[in-house]
Amino acid sequence: IKKPAQQQVIAPEMPLSAQARLETEDIEFLYDMEFFINRELGENAGVAFDDEAFRKALSVNGDSIIIIADDEVIKVHVHSKTPGDVLNLALHYGEITQIHILNMREQHRDLLTAGMDIAPSPELFAEIPPEAARSMEEAVLPADEMAPYGFIAVSSGDGIAEIFQSLGVDVVLSGGQTMNPSTEDFVKAVRSIAAEQVFILPNNSNIVLAAEQARELLEDERRITVIPSKTIPQGMAAAFAFQEDESAETNRDQMLEAISRVQSGQVTHAVRDTQYDELDIKAGHYIGIHNSKIVATDETMLQACEGLLKQMMESGDEVVTILEGDEADPEVTAALAAWLEEQYPDAEVEVHLGGQPVYYYLFSVES
Repeated sequence: IKKPAQQQVIAPEMPLSAQARLETEDIEFLYDMEFFINRELGENAGVAFDDEAFRKALSVNGDSIIIIADDEVIKVHVHSKTPGDVLNLALHYGEITQIHILNMREQHRDLLTAGMDIAPSPELFAEIPPEAARSMEEAVLPADEMAPYGFIAVSSGDGIAEIFQSLGVDVVLSGGQTMNPSTEDFVKAVRSIAAEQVFILPNNSNIVLAAEQARELLEDERRITVIPSKTIPQGMAAAFAFQEDESAETNRDQMLEAISRVQSGQVTHAVRDTQYDELDIKAGHYIGIHNSKIVATDETMLQACEGLLKQMMESGDEVVTILEGDEADPEVTAALAAWLEEQYPDAEVEVHLGGQPVYYYLFSVES
């Protein structure tokens, strides 16, 4: 476990990034663009670069704008509705090279088709209430001396953020089902940490892409490793597995192994009637989600929790962690702990206040 030099909890900036949305059709700025402008070539070589004016022009039909400029090259990343307009604007400052354009709606469909661990449709659940956004400019400025390692994790809930901080995470970005950090949020977070090697724990399958984009954008100025944690429990297991005296490669392998041993569960309630596989889900009933699949539903919270844990427990001697949400019932928590002790006497059970919205409980089962 690393000893952090600085700790911050930061909410993502508005508007929400396109890739953070769960519904494919909701991705507004669908073209993910990355390219370089060589300021020494082309008809407009040598033209003075106006960073503010360029950003303003790109923001008319785009978001997630990141510009890294020096005297020779301008590196640009933007999500845009009009890629042609973006390239025409860029030509004012030089010759365009290494153009990469992705259709994020198509990419999102491919992820779903490939069976990536994406949660069921958010229409089924209550929405996470908007949080007050806080700019990364409030972050602690980097120290003069660079530490060997730094950590960024995405979290939802004050208690979970405190747990990540206790595990040595330097920056905790607030995120959730409908409000996730953008690529720019990750870029700013990396730059706020005075560390040579930065590990990122996305803790949500829908955020991995934004983290990877930030890594690519900063590959010339910082070593970044994205650990593809898809849940909060996986992220905690990865952070706990980190050893400061080991190499980056060894730590990466150990963290990947740690997340492979973790099963994740979530308990929330349904906001509409629906049929999911063979489950008949009623509005207002509680539902248990094992990884990305709904496996239990009941009109009582305790029964839904028990049904979910039965699916998650394999040998009965696992380590079970219960993270209480901000609307969890203390009596249900006590009854659930007693049920686990009776049904799985060899299991080690830990209960922590997570404070997460929407999900009454988050469960981690680790072998």
